[in-house]
Amino acid sequence: MAAIEHNAEIPAQPSRRQTLGTPHLLFFVVAAAAPVGFVLSAVPLAIGRGGIGTVGAFIVTAVVLLLFAVGFVAMAQRVQQVGGLYEFVVEGIGRVPGVGAAYVAVATYALAAIGATGAFAVFADIASQDLLGFEAPWIVWALGVAALMGVFGILRIEANAKILGAIIVVEIAMLLIVACVIVWQGGAEGPSIAPWQPKEVFGGHSGAMFAVTFAAFAGFEATAIYSDEVKNKRSIARATFLVIVALAALYSFVTWALITAYGNIGAVSAAATDPTTMFFTATQTYVGTWAVRIFEVLIVASWFASILAFHNATARYLATMGSNGMAPKWLNTIRRKSGTPWKASVSHTALTFVVITAFAVFDGDPFLDLYILGSTPAIIGIPLLELLAGIAIICYFYRRTPSRTRTVVLVTSGLAAACLAAVIAAIIANIELFTARTGAANVIVSALMFLLFLGGMAWALLRRDHTTPHSAHPRSSPDQHNQESS
Repeated sequence: MAAIEHNAEIPAQPSRRQTLGTPHLLFFVVAAAAPVGFVLSAVPLAIGRGGIGTVGAFIVTAVVLLLFAVGFVAMAQRVQQVGGLYEFVVEGIGRVPGVGAAYVAVATYALAAIGATGAFAVFADIASQDLLGFEAPWIVWALGVAALMGVFGILRIEANAKILGAIIVVEIAMLLIVACVIVWQGGAEGPSIAPWQPKEVFGGHSGAMFAVTFAAFAGFEATAIYSDEVKNKRSIARATFLVIVALAALYSFVTWALITAYGNIGAVSAAATDPTTMFFTATQTYVGTWAVRIFEVLIVASWFASILAFHNATARYLATMGSNGMAPKWLNTIRRKSGTPWKASVSHTALTFVVITAFAVFDGDPFLDLYILGSTPAIIGIPLLELLAGIAIICYFYRRTPSRTRTVVLVTSGLAAACLAAVIAAIIANIELFTARTGAANVIVSALMFLLFLGGMAWALLRRDHTTPHSAHPRSSPDQHNQESS
């Protein structure tokens, strides 16, 4: 890695454009969650390996995240959160763990985007064969979407939001149409309240369920990393609470409808036997072939939206880390025309190409290997990052003058942190249910984020004079960045 220098040595460059509002932030976060891709790919896994309690698990997850969001929003109003959650860790706990959290954050989003290219490749090939009669090796689809990701990654951020918004509106509309039709027709045995019952939510392999349900909200906290590009800082608070409630309602209802389509016992059996066709079969039975064809296209668009959203988050984390000495400073080069951190974007695109090629060379499976193994560390990284931020929020407000806000934040953040720690433990304990592997692979994916956290702290200690977290100094003005006219 090139020598890393202090931010004071960085030449001037244009600042990021402040053009985003609450709807734009919602589009980025919901796009990262990939509603159609998630429902068709991950929800059946949760049902088959965890049970029908997946319906209630979405609500429990939302409650935990809403508790976390109280402190998150309060903290966001008091610190400069360009670096997202890792800056919360800097402010609350200190520089060294903050750098460790930064490495966890950027690795989480980078791996989530890279892993999703495998899922995209599988469903793109299926749609192409069914609709066009065209078939291609999976690496063609994976490299193709990586290239497209790179192109959109350097365009204006509001253009990305418009594209993602259009995809999301159609995704949600189709999911609700199918779910409502199934419930209206009564499914296999009629609607049941069993999936909401605590014994179904917390019994059996609950860790497998919560691994999936927490992944469903992946990236909601990324609203903070766009703080330099929003028109109104209150948009971050609005988007945070809205997205948690909206995703919880959508996923819980659609999952309940899917279980209703098969019946409680039949749903678990179908999900365990062939999870990739579960939703398609239900759609074919209750709505018709036309809806199946639309979903074949939508799932491809959904995975692309998710890849792009995670890529944008990765680029901004890399740029912020470059600005304060945790990564090469050139990663913070902003493209004048679009106001995007284009070198950070290109770097992540190049890494994605390398990883995809490596999996292809070693005959890896695009779904079971690239997607499952590639994204599993991110499933641990997201709640780990939230746990670290929760502890930081508690420490930050504990040092403040007693007030009503302080009391509320300490209580909600304490409850959220305890729940997040339990969730991480449950995910790790049930990791083989998600990866479908045993032995060293599970140890590696379980330990990776913790090792990155420790490695980041070690790097901070070694580079004590060269790493200055952004929140430790005044916010950069436009003439404190790299000059780039591209």
